[in-house]
Amino acid sequence: MNLPLRFGSSWCASYHNLCLMIFLLVIPPTAQAAGEPRVSQNTGAESWCSPAQIGTGNTVVCNGVDPRALARLNELLDRKDLDLRQKTVEAESWAAKYLEAKAYITEAEKLQGTNKEEALWLRRARELLQNGDFEEVGVRIELSRLGFSILSTTAGLSVTASRRVDQDRFDLAGPLLGSMLISELDLSNTSISDLQPLRSITTLRDLNIQNTLVHEIEPISSLLGLKKLDISDTAVSEITAFKSLDNLTRVCMSQASIQDMRPMSHLKNLKWILIGTNESFDLGYLKDLPMLAVMYIDADGPIEQRLIAIHLEQVNRYRIAHKMNTIKVETASWGRCF
Repeated sequence: MNLPLRFGSSWCASYHNLCLMIFLLVIPPTAQAAGEPRVSQNTGAESWCSPAQIGTGNTVVCNGVDPRALARLNELLDRKDLDLRQKTVEAESWAAKYLEAKAYITEAEKLQGTNKEEALWLRRARELLQNGDFEEVGVRIELSRLGFSILSTTAGLSVTASRRVDQDRFDLAGPLLGSMLISELDLSNTSISDLQPLRSITTLRDLNIQNTLVHEIEPISSLLGLKKLDISDTAVSEITAFKSLDNLTRVCMSQASIQDMRPMSHLKNLKWILIGTNESFDLGYLKDLPMLAVMYIDADGPIEQRLIAIHLEQVNRYRIAHKMNTIKVETASWGRCF
């Protein structure tokens, strides 16, 4: 089975995780792996599955399905009040998804290359498939349809939204994202405006909403494990949510519209901050943050830099008097906040 030219091996070598998700989407609904024989039901219609009798019981058998997965299928069917014909019909739908996933994983293994994280994921995917429990595979495929790419890392799952992700797609993806152990989520440069779908993703550690239409971050107040946050280039004007996010170690808020910095005083674990030049910033609220060591300034010119330097000098005098480390100032450089 060959991928379409636009998803050829060289493209997939760099973007194989997303490519492999797309691969499944272009397989016709009736596709099956090469060499997989089909079995005809008693009705004569072509099918993967057919009824069978084992001992005194009735069951369903499906070509190309691992015996362990087949046992799982029949276990699920037996829980339902179905006659044998109805079981066979349901088994057909199940087997079609199974064989599509099987073809996807097989092709993915060919294109995997030396990516260790993907190798781990594919090994897990095949184990799930062999045991007839391939819901996680399906979740990844559906997220790919919505415009999200997923990478397995040693820290967990890292998810990145493509530019085509809008609020409607994000709302649909919310429950799927919440069902996975996601540690990093990059929503930057998308048109999303509401963070409500994030409320249940309590495993999230890094969140990037830079250059989005978001203006309210209250929904992330429940993400108590959040460590890194980028709200730069947004219309966010208040940061009350910070009061519950005391595990934050790194925050970027360049070109935001924040007027009240008082919630910053709750971030006792903050080590690194990026701010823009905004005369309403009262840096005094940073003076009692014991872990804060570096402040990056995204300044428009020497005058703005000097204004911040004056405020920071006052903060550092206070910190020295209270036997705390001084805050080092650096000029911000373009690139990832994290």
